[in-house]
Amino acid sequence: NNNNSNSNNNNNNNYNSNQSNNTHSAADATTATTTTTTSTAINARSAAAAAAASTALDLDRMWREEEAAMAAKIQAAKDSAQRLIEDTQAEAESKVEALKRDYAVREEAAAESGERRLKDLNEKMRRKYETTKADLQFQIDKDLAGEKEQMRQASLSEFQKSLATKNLDLKKVDEQVAAHKLKLTELQAQVKILQEELDNGKASMQVSALNRQILDKRAELAEVSASLASQMSTLDSTAAETTAQEMALAAAQRQLKDLKSEENSVQANLRSSKLELSRIQSELASQKRQLEDVNGDLSDRKLAFESAAASLNNARQQLTEANGVLTSRRSEIAQLDQELGQKKGDLAVKDILAAEELKSAATADFQKIQNQVDAAAAALAALRREAAAVQDEMAANRAASTRNAEQAAAAEERIQRTKEEVEGLMAKKRELAGADEQLAAKRAEVAAAAATSEASL
Repeated sequence: NNNNSNSNNNNNNNYNSNQSNNTHSAADATTATTTTTTSTAINARSAAAAAAASTALDLDRMWREEEAAMAAKIQAAKDSAQRLIEDTQAEAESKVEALKRDYAVREEAAAESGERRLKDLNEKMRRKYETTKADLQFQIDKDLAGEKEQMRQASLSEFQKSLATKNLDLKKVDEQVAAHKLKLTELQAQVKILQEELDNGKASMQVSALNRQILDKRAELAEVSASLASQMSTLDSTAAETTAQEMALAAAQRQLKDLKSEENSVQANLRSSKLELSRIQSELASQKRQLEDVNGDLSDRKLAFESAAASLNNARQQLTEANGVLTSRRSEIAQLDQELGQKKGDLAVKDILAAEELKSAATADFQKIQNQVDAAAAALAALRREAAAVQDEMAANRAASTRNAEQAAAAEERIQRTKEEVEGLMAKKRELAGADEQLAAKRAEVAAAAATSEASL
């Protein structure tokens, strides 16, 4: 436009000069000098206008170059941010996968360790049970052998005493039989004397009376002999019954002693089982206290984990907001790109500086967001490690509680079996008490029969 205006001005000036020269060919030197000065000024203005146009073209070229460089930088920043986000996501996913694998390996190792410990404990308990059982069996056999020997000695002494008593009774009966035989001999002698007297014809009446007396004595002697025979048979049967009852009593006493020894061993086992149960219950109480402490610690860690999760959610929300801001900034940059494309001829140095400031601000915001993402990823990794440790502790505590519960159940089962054995022994004891009462009644009957036989003799 300036060049066209300058060209028009030159044409007008030349036309005016030609007209002036044609019309006023007789002008003086002053008019010529003025025309020359005017032409010189016009030419200077034309040169200045050409220089300004060249400067504007240079500025336009520089602005285009700066615009292209700024667009390249913005695109590079966008690509770098996208790559950084993708790298961060890939790294976070790889870390999560590594943590999952590590957690699975630790959980499997903890399970194997718990199984090994359980097997070792079961083996130790089995060996201890076998050893204790063998020791108790040896002690019981030893005690039973000693008690059997004592009972045999006691039964032998009682049998010898009873045999001596029976011998004394037989001696008494023999003495009574000898006395009756002596009386019979005396009576026979008297009969002979009376028979001689009868033969001599003396005292026939006395002889008949004596005969009657002899017959009566013989009848009495026969009755006494029959009574003595019945008493002897009764005494023999009573002695046999007494011997059988004494043997049964000895067997019952042996059974009673065996049952008493078994009762003592069962009571000892019951006491040991109660002690074992109390120990297991104390261990269970300590385990429960430890579990309560672990649960408290777990609650605290859960609260910390929840707070950290809330912080992580806040960080994620901030990240989302930052992504929104970044998206809005990207849209603003795209809009600025469009505006720059539309207003290439109207933008000045201030607009370029403003675009650079926006780009710097967007880069700074992106760096802050990246720092927040890294901090959130580190916090998430730490929380996952803490969660894995807490889960390991919970698994170990659960395994210990399970083992203690199994031991307590086994101890309670042993105690129940011991109680049942004690009840069976008490029933046997009551049965033996009834047998003792029956034996005492039989002894009283035997004593009464012996007293009756002695009175009759």
